[in-house]
Amino acid sequence: MPRAAGQQAAIVVLGTIPLGTGFHARDRGCKRGDITVLGTLSYAAPLLSVVILQAAGYGQYHWSVALACALIIAGALPAARDMLFRRGVRRWRAPVDLPPPPRLSRRMAKEIERKFLVASSDWRPAVEASASIVQFYLAISAERSIRLRIRDGRTAKLTLKFGSDLAERDEFEYAVPLADAREMMQFAVGAVIRKVRHNVRHRGYLYEIDVFNDTLEGLVVAELETPDRVAPDMLPAWLGREVTGEVRYSNASLALNGFPERAS
Repeated sequence: MPRAAGQQAAIVVLGTIPLGTGFHARDRGCKRGDITVLGTLSYAAPLLSVVILQAAGYGQYHWSVALACALIIAGALPAARDMLFRRGVRRWRAPVDLPPPPRLSRRMAKEIERKFLVASSDWRPAVEASASIVQFYLAISAERSIRLRIRDGRTAKLTLKFGSDLAERDEFEYAVPLADAREMMQFAVGAVIRKVRHNVRHRGYLYEIDVFNDTLEGLVVAELETPDRVAPDMLPAWLGREVTGEVRYSNASLALNGFPERAS
């Protein structure tokens, strides 16, 4: 234990300046700074300690001390290379408080979804709106599916469906960038489905009529989503057989197995 006042002062100085400052800088650097710069500056701690001891008269100058300082500097140069030449170094900057990202998902209301084959084209004069749809699946199982749908080549949505009951399932939707949706098309499970969707209203109920293209040419299916079950006498005459619950008419099955009559 040093007893002289000078020795005690030297210990205080060493603990406060090189070591204390180093620990404080490292703590702030790990939380808010550039770890590359911090690592480089850490080489200065033993060098400063030697210089302060020599200046305070504790220790004699010797060639070995100069060699040790040279070795410290030589070790710091490789670590300081990126910092000196400003390559790949993230500038030291205070953290920025960003607002929370907007909620992108939307849970859809659970409704009864019914599906029918279309028996005639009598529905066409009542079309209110039409849209070209390209959709594909990223995952398909008996109880869930992940679908991406591009509408009119302008917007894209990711839809997650959960539940084994085809007539009533939980759905979640996410808007996604159009470029990302097109890029993910290469990961499609099964075929990419192309169709034109027509909106037709009958007795206050909205029917979505899908006219399929490409390998599903000739298939026309009408979907009806309502909070309650519509009575048979309220259904339009142009509807054919109801295929609700028949897995082979689900879009996921069409992507995997193709046209229902051709499915094995």
